[in-house]
Amino acid sequence: MRMNTKAFTLIEVLMVVIIIGILASLAIPGYISFKEKAYIAEAQNILDTMKTAQTTYLSQHGTFSENDQELLVKLPGTDTTRWNYAIGPVNPGPGPKEKKIIMAGFCTGKQGTQNYIGKYVAIRLTTNGDSGVTVEWKSDIGSDSAMVEGVDGDAGWKPNL
Repeated sequence: MRMNTKAFTLIEVLMVVIIIGILASLAIPGYISFKEKAYIAEAQNILDTMKTAQTTYLSQHGTFSENDQELLVKLPGTDTTRWNYAIGPVNPGPGPKEKKIIMAGFCTGKQGTQNYIGKYVAIRLTTNGDSGVTVEWKSDIGSDSAMVEGVDGDAGWKPNL
């Protein structure tokens, strides 16, 4: 007596598993890279908001603020973000009217496959008192093309928390 059953053979099932494995091995590294870029973008967005608040404060008070409450910016708490944020002191620039300030986000943990604890994304604002604000970005995470390498290396880019 011959049974008329329809089923996949072991070879067919193994081929499907192999194809799914190959597709996953191609997709997962791209996903991890995308996720890590999103973590950096999170810090950049917060720092960009702080930059806008600093330029507004500068136009009203003639100097940068060292206090996020004066900027009227609510920084996210460490329980809701992967970053701690700090505003450095206002420092004089090389010119008589120049002032500069560093604002940074410091990573608080492992992001994706990378351990980024202590790594940072920073923004430096400089004004000469007359013609607006110069903005420089720096990070020691990866090689993101949106980051501009500072002329002074890492020196002065990490305000204390």
